[in-house]
Amino acid sequence: MTAFHRHGLMTTGKENGMNITSTRISHAPCTHGERTEKMRKNDWMILGIVAAMALAPAFVQAADITLTASDATGTSSFTAAGHWSNSAAPSSGNDYFVAGNRVLRTPNNTSNNYTFAGNSLTLGDGTDKGTLFYKGRGSTITVDDLRLNTGVVTNSADSGSSGLLTLAGSITVSGTGNYLSENGAYCGGIYLTANVSGSGDFGAQSANYKGSSVRIHLQGQNTYTGNTNIIDTGTKLYLDAAGSLQMVVNSVGASSQILATGTAGDRNLYMDGTLKLNVAGVTGAGSWTLVNPTDLTTTYGATFAVKLADGTSFAESSDVWTLTQGSTTYTFTEATGVLSVVIPEPATLAVLLAGGAMTLLRRRR
Repeated sequence: MTAFHRHGLMTTGKENGMNITSTRISHAPCTHGERTEKMRKNDWMILGIVAAMALAPAFVQAADITLTASDATGTSSFTAAGHWSNSAAPSSGNDYFVAGNRVLRTPNNTSNNYTFAGNSLTLGDGTDKGTLFYKGRGSTITVDDLRLNTGVVTNSADSGSSGLLTLAGSITVSGTGNYLSENGAYCGGIYLTANVSGSGDFGAQSANYKGSSVRIHLQGQNTYTGNTNIIDTGTKLYLDAAGSLQMVVNSVGASSQILATGTAGDRNLYMDGTLKLNVAGVTGAGSWTLVNPTDLTTTYGATFAVKLADGTSFAESSDVWTLTQGSTTYTFTEATGVLSVVIPEPATLAVLLAGGAMTLLRRRR
C-alpha cells in the first residue's frame, strides 16, 4: 500500500510475513528567491573571511640584525637602513648587534630626541668592541633594551653645541670593558637616567674632555654586580642624589669595587646618592675596600647615604656609617672606603649574653 506522507512518499507492504513501512524523503525544490538568498549569504561569508585576513597583522619572524660597517662622519644607521644587514631601518621585533670595533652614530647636527626602534641593541660581543656615538646637540637618546658586552657609549657631540647627552631606557652589562665616554671638544657631559643591571663591569671615561664642565652622572638605580671603573686622567663620575649604586660583598669570591683604572692622573668621584650594600654573601667577620682610594679623590656630599640592599639605613657620625643587626655590626668609613663587619665569636657572644643576664638579675633585685 502506498500513501503520501507530509515529508515524502510512504509505502507499506509485507516481507517474510512482517509488515514493512518505508518512507522516501523528498525535498521541495528551492524557489528562485530562496537560491538568491543563499547565494547572498555565501557571498557575505566569503567577504567576511577576506576582510579578516586583510585586517589580521602580518606575521614577521624576529631576526638578528648586524651592523656590517661603521657609520661614516655625517651618516647614521640609528634611524635608517644605513649599514644594517637586512638593508632596512631598525624596527620592533628585531635584535640589533654592533661589534667588530664598528661604530653606530646617532643623527648628526640636531637637538631632536630619538628612540631606537629595535627590540634591543647590543654593543660588543665580549671580545671586539661596539660603540654608539652621540652626534647631537644636546638631547635625549632612548634605548629601551641596551646591552653592553664590551660596549661603549660615547658623547662626541656636534660642534657649536652644549653637547649634553641624556641617555634613557635600560642597560644590561656583561663581561668587562663597558663604559660611558666623553670624547670631543664640544661634549658637555652625560646624564644616565637608565638603570644599569647585569653581571658585568661598568665605568666612565673622559678621553678628551671640555674642562671642568664635563661630568658623567649616574641618576638611576644601579644593581650591576661588577666593578665601577673610573678610567683615565680627568674623569669625573657623579652618583647624583636621586641615584643609587649597589656593591656586592662576599666572604668567598670577588666583591664589587669602585676604583681608578687606565692612565694615572687626576680622577674624581662625587658621592651624593645612596651606596647600597648587598651582604648576602657575608658569612663571617672581615673588611672590604669598596671605594679604592688609590689615584682617586672621593667627595661625599650632604645627601650621601648608606643602606643595605633591602633598604635598611645606616646611621652616620663623623663620616662613619654604622648599622647593627642582631649581633652583627656593619661599619663603612668614608675616609678609607672600607666596610668592616664584626660578628662576635661564639665564646665572646656567650660572655655577652651572660653579662646581659646578670644585668637583668641585678635590676630585678
